Amino acid sequence: MRTTVAGLMRRPLAVVSLAVLVAVVLAAVTAPLWAADPNRINVAQRLVGPSASHLLGTDNFGRDILSRVVTGGRISMLIGASVSLVALLLGTVSGLLAGYYRAVDRTLSRFLDGLMAFPSFLLAIALVGALGPSVRSEILALSIAYWPRIMRVVRSSTMQLREEQYVEAARAVGVRGPSILLRHVLPNAMAPIIIQGTFVFAEAVLLDASLSFLGLGVAPPAPTWGNMLADSRTYLSLAPWFSIFPGLAIVVTVLALNMFGDALRDQLDPHSTRGSVG
Repeated sequence: MRTTVAGLMRRPLAVVSLAVLVAVVLAAVTAPLWAADPNRINVAQRLVGPSASHLLGTDNFGRDILSRVVTGGRISMLIGASVSLVALLLGTVSGLLAGYYRAVDRTLSRFLDGLMAFPSFLLAIALVGALGPSVRSEILALSIAYWPRIMRVVRSSTMQLREEQYVEAARAVGVRGPSILLRHVLPNAMAPIIIQGTFVFAEAVLLDASLSFLGLGVAPPAPTWGNMLADSRTYLSLAPWFSIFPGLAIVVTVLALNMFGDALRDQLDPHSTRGSVG
């Protein structure tokens, strides 16, 4: 663990992306302490550009865009982190079982192959549409959409590890399958699992914004980056800041997550072809 952290700290992109993510999380978590009410309407201040009183300007109802961006960040980061954790849990458990037990693999893999036949975004739209727009619905829908991807990664690692000599030795002395999976297979499969978690986090944030943009995310007046972009479409030429700042929040957050995931992959993957620093 210390070696991994030390290696990441020697990578400038990892340090920068991690600093950006920490800043986004801190701004979102501490927003109630310093940000104005994101739903406070002030018609007299409609579509006011960035100024000392409104650092990022106001929207079509006179609401402070900075407050809405940081508050929307809380929802996006909550959904992204929750989807990543739930999908990792489902994918890890099912991947271990499918990779170690061939009978489970024959049944479970066929089911998840069916889910993977649908693009993640379309599957998420269908599930959220059936469940109704809410934070819980989004988390459940996106977790199911990303579950097969993680399961296949874990399954592949498990199928390789179960042929290792230390696993065969454990079976030879009578160690049961669940114990082998928890004590020998899972610890050696953690690197790809963690790496996949960072990428799922980034894609979940992006898909949350897409669903909100389409009206399938968290219902207004609760601010999300996606519904802010949807509201700003009519005012692109009149008030460009209305769309620039929520869009910038999405781009910066997703880019930082992907950059950190790349750096983590380079650090944890011994077969990486990338340079040692970058």
